[in-house]
Amino acid sequence: MLACWVEDPNGDAFKKHIARLPDYLWISEDGMTMQSAAGSQLWDAVFSIKALLATDLIEETCSTLAKAHDFVKKTQGLIVEHEYVECTGSVIQALVLFKKMYPEFKANEIDDCITNAVQFIEESQTSNGSWFGAWGICFIYSTWLALNGLEAAGKTYKNCPAISRATKFLLQTQRKDGGWGESFLSCLQKAYDPLEEDHRSNVIQTSWLLWA
Repeated sequence: MLACWVEDPNGDAFKKHIARLPDYLWISEDGMTMQSAAGSQLWDAVFSIKALLATDLIEETCSTLAKAHDFVKKTQGLIVEHEYVECTGSVIQALVLFKKMYPEFKANEIDDCITNAVQFIEESQTSNGSWFGAWGICFIYSTWLALNGLEAAGKTYKNCPAISRATKFLLQTQRKDGGWGESFLSCLQKAYDPLEEDHRSNVIQTSWLLWA
């Protein structure tokens, strides 16, 4: 919702979010109450399917049930955690710092963990040199943390092709005002989508990349 507001405070997308706020925020006897951060789409879909099946109107609801079944299949495993580049990069930094403080504690295990984590990051890089993000918007966010992790593990522009490819991506996506700005649409399209030309670069996203 905030991303839509930044894109256009008067846009239709933001107004549609405003109209649906009561679905997620309401006042109860305990005060302000909200739905789970994950939303209730699957929950709602399953109850709707059960209701339609209970009507015995199979012919009338056949196409609706087919689409609902497809939705449920696509959301299977939704609550199962997967590996994330952002988390992996942060863990590498933490382990490297831990090694400096306690160099003899499980040294071999930690080294193996860092090696495997670096390999995961390198293999997760997209063809344009960036990384897809799951916890922020989106390719800029994940690229920042991936580069931090690789750097912490001793990788550099000269000895790591992944870093050189990422550098090329960042240089290509820098905007005319010197900053960076990525639209939330990248998360939906799973492809890098910059802010429109008439939008200013994002200070936070620019700071992430300078940190990298």
